[in-house]
Amino acid sequence: MQALRAGDADPASIPLLHVGSFACDEPWVTEQATVPWDNAITPLSRGPYRHENTFLATSRLILYRETFSVWTRVQGLSPPDMFSFAVPLRLGSKTHWWGKALHERGLPAAMPGGVHVEISPGQQHFIALVDLGLMHDSMPEELCVAIEKATCGHVLPAARSAVGRLAATFSALLDGATAHPQALRHPNAVRCMEQDLLAAFGRSLTGPLPAPRGIGRAIRQRGLQRAIEYLRAMDPGAVTVADLCTAACVTERTLQYAFRETFGLSPLGFLHLRRYHATRRDLLAADAKTATVNEIAQRNGFYEMGRFAVRYKALFGESPSATLNRHCESILRGLLRPDGFGAREI
Repeated sequence: MQALRAGDADPASIPLLHVGSFACDEPWVTEQATVPWDNAITPLSRGPYRHENTFLATSRLILYRETFSVWTRVQGLSPPDMFSFAVPLRLGSKTHWWGKALHERGLPAAMPGGVHVEISPGQQHFIALVDLGLMHDSMPEELCVAIEKATCGHVLPAARSAVGRLAATFSALLDGATAHPQALRHPNAVRCMEQDLLAAFGRSLTGPLPAPRGIGRAIRQRGLQRAIEYLRAMDPGAVTVADLCTAACVTERTLQYAFRETFGLSPLGFLHLRRYHATRRDLLAADAKTATVNEIAQRNGFYEMGRFAVRYKALFGESPSATLNRHCESILRGLLRPDGFGAREI
């Protein structure tokens, strides 16, 4: 997307994330601004044309919210090697995706190929573009296959309530990144953001995965042990569910059952829990004169600072800044034992 520039973002974030917004008053400018789409933009009603777009982009994912001021036809080619889907926020009566009205019952989607959309004036929606390699690395293979098959009909099944939740998730993500692009300057934060976006998308689809067949508890536990050994050796902020599945040599649904049997949490829920506790340990060990909450949180994979602070306080009973400023040397000294367990210099 040629128009994706850092705008007011911190220059340090440019290699990892581009955020910003733009507005076009001519269709041909929209055509240029929305590369890697290769589209022909045709206004179908009278009145001043205006296209508004707010975006974020990483090297593997683009998310943007857009609206058109007039009834507009979009025809052309979707980006190569990228899966795309739309999340409607406000539908119009003249909106059609590949010749069909949506009626708010799903998510319009396309594999790389042709596009034919007519958009009502004032309609607002999200568009997500996901690198196919990222999608296959981040989601269960069975789900990827199901998505590819369903995309032949250009609409993925999703209940209206699920579409609403997904739209709210994307709104919070995009607004947060636009307001605080520096929160996504760390590679771990960007990677976790990509994974969370895809996980939210997967949860919005109807038809849960069936229970694994022919996979006994012993096999699940062996996979779990491999996943745990991988966790022990890795930075908590850098681990994804896809990484765990690869290390465990099992599918995601098998790992889901194994984690719920052992921890009462999904793999993603357990990763989030570990990140919060790793962040707390780092905050307690940091020097409040030189370290910041944002820096430590981003290193552990957090990027929505407001939500992070709320959940941190709910989990630990104090704000992250209170933890950072709390003097813990005497507490740590009290934990040292004469038998050597925990004996280390403070």
